[in-house]
Parts: sequence; structure tokens; C-alpha cells
Amino acid sequence: VLEAIRLPYNLPMFSQWAVQLALDFAEELLAEVPVIMQERDRLFEALVQIPEVQIWPSQTNFLYLRVKGWDLKRLQQEWLNQGTCARYTGGGLRLTVGTPEENQRSLWNLQQALHLTQQPLPLA
Repeated sequence: VLEAIRLPYNLPMFSQWAVQLALDFAEELLAEVPVIMQERDRLFEALVQIPEVQIWPSQTNFLYLRVKGWDLKRLQQEWLNQGTCARYTGGGLRLTVGTPEENQRSLWNLQQALHLTQQPLPLA
């Protein structure tokens, strides 16, 4: 009987709580959207400057990239060892856009992992 009225996807109590919290603070959360968009675009433009990096345009809060000639699982681990967490998925790396400082550190850590430069590329 319950199966007949159950929603197609069960939502755990924690997820329901998180949604309610997000709705309660929607104004504050939405105020961050332009900042995230600007940071995403700046990080994208900096990563495009690295010839080894193949990156796709994004309208989300993350960037998806591949690095030519690299085992991406190994690169993910090297990046993680330097303090940047990227998720290996679909044959590429998913990098979540963070604060300006986090994004600069992610870019620097990638350059270090790739042994590209002693000077970090600045975010535009």
C-alpha cells in the first residue's frame, strides 16, 4: 500500500533538512552566485592558458578538464597531495570552483604537479 504512494526517489531526512536550510537562507546563498560565476570564468581563462589542459566551458559551479599525456588518476592523487581535491569522473577531472584564494591555490598546485613553472599563473 505504501509503495503505491511513495515518491519515485526517497529523500533521506538529512537531504530534506539541507533543502529546508537552503530555502531558509536562499537570499544569502543566491547572493554568492555572481561571485561563483566570476570565479569560474577567471579560473577557466587561466586554465585555458596551459597548453596541456583540455577544458570545457561550464555554466555550473565546477570545471571539467583533461590533461594531455597524463594518467588523470595519478594527477588527481598528486593534486590531492598538494591540497587540491578534484574528482575523477568520466575520463576527466571535475574541479569545483571555490574562493579566489582556493582557485589560485588549485591553479598553482596543478602547475606544480605538471612541473610547468616556478611562477604561478595569475587569475585574470
